[in-house]
Amino acid sequence: MGEQRVHFEASPEARRAHQRAVLRDLEALQEMIDGGQIEAGKRRIGAEQEFFLVDADWRPAPVCTDMLARLPDTFTTELAAYNLECNLPPLHFGGDCLSQLESDLGGFVDVADQAAEDIGAKVVLAGILPTLRKSDVALENMAPRERYRALDHAMTSAAGGGYTLDIAGFDELAVTHDSVMLESCCTSFQFHFQVAPDEFASLYNLAQAVTAPLVAASANSPVLFGKRLWHETRIPLFQQSIDTRHASYHVRGRQPRVSFGQRWVDDDVLQLFREDVASFRTLLYGDQQEDPFAVLKGGGVPGLGALQIHNGTVYRWNRACYGATAGVPHLRIEARAVAAGPTVLDEVANAALFWGALLALEAEVGDVRSRLRFEDARRNFNVAAEHGLGARFTWLDGERIGAVDLLTNRVLPDARDALIDRGLNTDDVERYVSVIEQRVESLQTGAAWQLKSLASIGDRCGPGEALVTLTENMNALRATGMPVGEWPLAKRREIIDMGASRTTVEEFMATDLVTVQPDESVSQVAALMTWQNIRHVPVESADGNYMGMVSSLEVIEHLSRYDLRAGETTPPGEVSVELIMHTEGPSVTPQTTAIEAIELMRKGEADCLPVVSEGALVGIVSERDFIHLASDGMAAD
Repeated sequence: MGEQRVHFEASPEARRAHQRAVLRDLEALQEMIDGGQIEAGKRRIGAEQEFFLVDADWRPAPVCTDMLARLPDTFTTELAAYNLECNLPPLHFGGDCLSQLESDLGGFVDVADQAAEDIGAKVVLAGILPTLRKSDVALENMAPRERYRALDHAMTSAAGGGYTLDIAGFDELAVTHDSVMLESCCTSFQFHFQVAPDEFASLYNLAQAVTAPLVAASANSPVLFGKRLWHETRIPLFQQSIDTRHASYHVRGRQPRVSFGQRWVDDDVLQLFREDVASFRTLLYGDQQEDPFAVLKGGGVPGLGALQIHNGTVYRWNRACYGATAGVPHLRIEARAVAAGPTVLDEVANAALFWGALLALEAEVGDVRSRLRFEDARRNFNVAAEHGLGARFTWLDGERIGAVDLLTNRVLPDARDALIDRGLNTDDVERYVSVIEQRVESLQTGAAWQLKSLASIGDRCGPGEALVTLTENMNALRATGMPVGEWPLAKRREIIDMGASRTTVEEFMATDLVTVQPDESVSQVAALMTWQNIRHVPVESADGNYMGMVSSLEVIEHLSRYDLRAGETTPPGEVSVELIMHTEGPSVTPQTTAIEAIELMRKGEADCLPVVSEGALVGIVSERDFIHLASDGMAAD
């Protein structure tokens, strides 16, 4: 959407005028293509770098405004105030373009690092920031831009007031949210490939096909809100975080606004634009009054602003884009499926893999539609996102093949040859392809490194500390310049500064809980306490609302008291839990600080606290957790 002024609300007349403008833009684009006015014979590449901003404790830092005041105009806001984006200048595809891209990108990241340091913050390149908490994705952390507010109002209204995440991996995450801010959990390294109109359909389809092995080799987003999910969790997260479909749309099979697509492109770029206009209602309305045909008649290049606004609210993983370079209109394919990070070198290697694999497949098969079913290409994409290098694909002519085998024996050698054949510097090609080869050989993508590191340090520290340690290691290793395939596993810091005044309950509470419902029996509670070696069991309703707590002392007292009574008709163990649970004890929220929780336990003479958010039980903290936190503090002293 660029810098265009957009609105969520408009009169019926204004909405119809905007819709007419979209159709007019499509007609103008058709005329430009038919008239040979779209650039052909030129191959350019470009990229966009998104990143997180964190504070000294490695938590999200909503400081984008302060950062932008210190940065050049190539940087711009993203949805959250703890995100930023940098747009790199386009490069001619050939010669030393890959090393030039790395140099340009590294220079911009260095500038961002310095600006962040000046305000006490840091830059993190990650698909999902490990230390993100659900409380961080609040509307108060939205970047201060009117178009983001308009987008949130429009999408949330279309979605019926909220969104649901349901992602299962090693762990399972099921949460609801009331704004599009869940999208801000994702940052990407997006790259562009300029194409001529007459080759758009073929190259776009090829881009769709090669995205699966690309995602498998570049996955860098395995953790969200402390849960280990897909290797590239951004894929389901982004789709579900702005899914505006009502239930009837799901039944009818309508695709979400974030999607891989529904079919191969048979005609040209207009097919994609028309499908998106037909499938998705207009959410935002612009002020522009440009007549594209008048601009064309005057020898100018129309901006197609209405179409651009609509295209900015539909998020295909490979998206068609219209733009102009030096006053000449062009088309390009924007690859959006690759996560940010872990290093600049890794990112450029990912882009080189995409461009090389696309060109190699073009030389091998030409029209991929005759060799690969679209349903298989889409399934390959989702399997790659879920399993990374452990994925198995259905490849050309129905062949079943593992991601490692496909990359090692076909995609990478073919990509290397294709890039060299297109005139790219041989040493550059060898360098970037070797980065991917090393990842594949070691089975260590960014996602694999994070998961292995968490397994290595997780048993020796609390979950919050583990995620902080992971993020700090990630940044320290980025600074070395080593690609992720060479990274050693994360190491716990010798001195941990997890002060109780800053640490929140959310960072160390237990979430894998044993609970009961109020109508369950005391004997059930007693058995659970014995089996799990626990002294407290929370009581919750069928829909997850917190109702009370039962302690082992209360169970013992109840059983003893019933043993002394005569004439009882109900065995003591069959009495329902609700008769003995206590409901007046203190509770905390996930955002309560550790020191506040300790004081609350002291005043209430409690040895555990339920953690409750909007009435729902989300965790529990006990004396044992605080002892662990205190031991870390003493180690730091």
